[in-house]
Amino acid sequence: MRRAARFISTLLISGTFGAALSCTSPSTNTPAPPAAPTVPAQKQLPQIDLSKLERRIHDLINTERSKRGRPTIRWDDALGRIAGKHSKDMVKNKYFGHISPEGHDHTYRYMKAGYACGVTVNGVLRRGAENIYRLSPGAGEDLADAAVRGWMASDEDRENLLSSPWAREGIGICIGPDGVIYITLNFC
Repeated sequence: MRRAARFISTLLISGTFGAALSCTSPSTNTPAPPAAPTVPAQKQLPQIDLSKLERRIHDLINTERSKRGRPTIRWDDALGRIAGKHSKDMVKNKYFGHISPEGHDHTYRYMKAGYACGVTVNGVLRRGAENIYRLSPGAGEDLADAAVRGWMASDEDRENLLSSPWAREGIGICIGPDGVIYITLNFC
């Protein structure tokens, strides 16, 4: 288990990429783009397989839930796409928050995507939940673990992570040109 975690951590932190917006995982079926000019050492940032990072975060959340006797939560591709669009929007519009500059929250993003979520919690209908996290470039650690630990340290985020009513989650990640990593986690 430790060897696998170290291997995943090494995969997440190894390599470099140019200073471009990265919000989707690379496809194994597309040819490699032409080599970009060499970037000076101070501008080199870690290359991250976003799909693997999203799945690693998902697995760590289920580990935290299992430790506390909560049911595991299923991965939901549609929620992942919604989360990914929010992460990309935060990078593109240079903000970090649950509310977009236009005043839209996760319930609007769900509705716009045609995603219906309605979970009753203590007699109150909830239309999903959202956690966000931001990591600086070169964090030098297991990025998934850093995000989950950060959420567990926040009362509201920890409640979302461990809340029994949530049955599905989706995670979307975007990396800005400065290397800052934006993670959105949506629940239903």
